[in-house]
Amino acid sequence: MDSSKIELDQDYRELCMAVGHLFITFSRLEGTLAATLKLHLANQICGNAKSVNDIALSSAIYGGMRFKSARDTIKRIMTTENTPKEVEKFVLSIFEHVGHIETFRDHIACLLYTS
Repeated sequence: MDSSKIELDQDYRELCMAVGHLFITFSRLEGTLAATLKLHLANQICGNAKSVNDIALSSAIYGGMRFKSARDTIKRIMTTENTPKEVEKFVLSIFEHVGHIETFRDHIACLLYTS
């Protein structure tokens, strides 16, 4: 077998692993944002979310929320709760960076699914 083919195969496998890692990590981020929103809502409704039912209600509302929706919801919550400006600025800067990563991930997904 041609050694350049072996190198290409190895490079391709490494690229596929890196893309998979990006997708998994971004999914974890989305899950973490949704979990944060669920806990926040449960605490707002119940004062201190302790029971499974407290979390179940908020899960019904925020379950499966993607990054853009979670980001927009968090922005509205920060406005409603009068979050200090320095905290809001910090959170928005994180969302801006993550938004670039989301766009990159979406472009890769489009390339993979349309090829």
